Amino acid sequence: MRLVSPIGSAFLLIAALDLAAAQPAPSLAPASPVAQPTADGLRIDWEVKNRFRLFRNEHDFQRQVAASRSDGVLGAEQRLARDTAGRGWARNVVTNLCVDGAGNVTEVCVRDGVREIYLAPADHRVGVIAANAPAGAACAWSFDDGDQPARQQSVPCEEEVTLRVRYGRPTIAVVEIARADGTADHASTEILVRDVLIAGLGDSVASGDGNPDRAVVLADEGFCFRRFLGGGRSEYFRPSRAGYRGPKACGGVPEPGRPDSDWARYGARWMSAPCHRSLYGYQMRTALALAVENSRIAVTFVPLGCTGATIEDGLLSGQRARETAVRHDERVVALHRCAVFDNRFVEPASAIECVRQRVVCRRV
Repeated sequence: MRLVSPIGSAFLLIAALDLAAAQPAPSLAPASPVAQPTADGLRIDWEVKNRFRLFRNEHDFQRQVAASRSDGVLGAEQRLARDTAGRGWARNVVTNLCVDGAGNVTEVCVRDGVREIYLAPADHRVGVIAANAPAGAACAWSFDDGDQPARQQSVPCEEEVTLRVRYGRPTIAVVEIARADGTADHASTEILVRDVLIAGLGDSVASGDGNPDRAVVLADEGFCFRRFLGGGRSEYFRPSRAGYRGPKACGGVPEPGRPDSDWARYGARWMSAPCHRSLYGYQMRTALALAVENSRIAVTFVPLGCTGATIEDGLLSGQRARETAVRHDERVVALHRCAVFDNRFVEPASAIECVRQRVVCRRV
C-alpha cells in the first residue's frame, strides 16, 4: 500500500494563517490625489470573486452564496439538498477541485481559466461596481497599484468591472461620473485582499467519513456473501450497486480481475478515496462558510483530515491508505475498509472482501 500523505492528520485542528505575512510588506499607496465619495452617496463596492480557492469554477462558489441566508450552514445545506433533489451539491463539484486523484492539493491549479500557484497566489480576481450611481450614467474607472501604469476603463455604471489585483499591494480604485453641467462626481477606495490559509487536520471525524461526495446508487437485486468462519447456513444478502455486472451468486467463480474492479467503479466518490475525505466534512464546510460570509477575503483551504489517523500514524509519520488499488494474485483488486469508525455504517461485505483477498484485517 502506498502512503496517503507525508504529513497526514492525527487530531482535530483548524489552523488559520494570514498569507499576507509571508508576502513582501505592502508598498505605500500611490502619491496621486485620491477623490472622496460625494454627498449624493456615490461609493465603490468590491468583492473577491470565487474566493474559496479550492473551487476551480466561479459558478460552484456562487451556488453556495445564493444558498446562504441568516440561518447558517444547516439552512444552506437544506436549500442545496432541495435544489439537487436530495442527491447533494458535492456530487458535481468533487471533480472540479484543486486536488489530484488522491485528494491532495495541487501546486498549480487552473481556476476560471487562469493558472494559479495554490499556496502562494500572486494576485486575486475582484469585482468592482459603482453603488448609488445615477441610472444610465457612464463610469470612468482608474485602478492604480503604484507599480504598473494605472488601468483605465469606461463602462455603464450598472456593469461590474472585474480585474486581477496584486496580492500584498493595495490598489486604489477611482470612479468618475461626468455631469451635463461639466462637473463630475468622484469616489475612491483601496482594494487590498486578505488571503487566509486554513489547514484542516484530524481523523475520520475531520475528513467527513460516512458522508461521501457522491453516494453509492443501490440496485434492487440482491448480492450474496458467506460469513467468515460460518457454516453452511451462513449466507446472507445485501443490496448490489447499480451498474455492477460481476458475479453475485455464492460459490461462483469470479472472472480474474473483473469483479473487484467493477465493484469499486460503482462505489462512492470521495474528494480523497484513501482518506474518505468529503466536501461535507465540518472543517471544509466551516472554511467554505468563512469565504461565503466575508466578501473581501480569499480562503485557501488545505484538507488533511484522514480516516484512521492518529498522532503517531498521520501527524508524526506517514499513514498507510485504508482503501486503494493494490496488486494481488497478479491482478488489481480494490481493498475495502475493514472496520467501523465513529458508529458510522460500513458495508457488511467490507470484512468479507478483505478476507477473500487474503488481507489481514482487525476490528476496531
